[in-house]
Amino acid sequence: MPPVPFDRRAAKRVPTRAVRVSIRGGASGLVGVDVSIEGVGVATPQPSPPGEVLELELDHRRVGVLSIAAMVAWSGEVAGLGRTGLQFLRPSIGQRTHLRRLMAAEVGSCVLDEDGRTHGFALTTAAGVWAVLDATALKVAVVHQDGHHLAVTHRPRGAAYDDLRQHTVDDLEAAVALALGATGRLRLDPPLGPRSQPVLGGRPAPATARH
Repeated sequence: MPPVPFDRRAAKRVPTRAVRVSIRGGASGLVGVDVSIEGVGVATPQPSPPGEVLELELDHRRVGVLSIAAMVAWSGEVAGLGRTGLQFLRPSIGQRTHLRRLMAAEVGSCVLDEDGRTHGFALTTAAGVWAVLDATALKVAVVHQDGHHLAVTHRPRGAAYDDLRQHTVDDLEAAVALALGATGRLRLDPPLGPRSQPVLGGRPAPATARH
C-alpha cells in the first residue's frame, strides 16, 4: 500500500471547528466554517465584493499558521448568517501540504509526541478501521480490528513500493506508534470518540469525549 494523498479530490470540503482566519489589514479571528485544498469558507459579519484579493492567515492550534492569498468567490447569507467563500490563488506545494494537514486535524486526531509536536494523524474510516497519516498528511498505514487485537498494515519508511508489513498489537496507540515509526510515547488530540474505539477482550473500550 503506497502512501496516497489524504484527499485525492482537491475540492472536497471539510467542516472546521478549530480554524480561525485573519485578513491582513482587516478583520481577525474570523471563524472558519469549512476548508479544502482550493479554498475556505468563513463566517463574516460584513460581505466582501466578489473578485477582491485578500491576504489570509489560517490558524490552527496544532497545525500552526498558514499565510495564503485568496480571492472572494462569493459572499452572502447562509441560514441567516453572513458567509464568504474564498478561493486560494495558486497555492504552492508547501501550502497544499499545510492544508492537507489542517484537514486531517479537523476530521481526525493529531498524534502528538512528548513535546506536543504533531507527529501524524489518525482517522476513523469505518467501524473497526483506522487510517494513519504521517506528518505531511500522507496515508502510511491501515489499522483494523482483528478479534481481540489490532492488525497494522504499513510500508516502512524507505522500503520498496510493494514491501508491505503486517503486525498485531493490543491497542490503538501502539498501532499508531508502529505505523509512524515512533519510539516515544504518543497521545491523540482529541481522543478518538467512543464509536471509533476498538472492542478488545469482548468489551467496548472506555468512552472518551470527542471535540
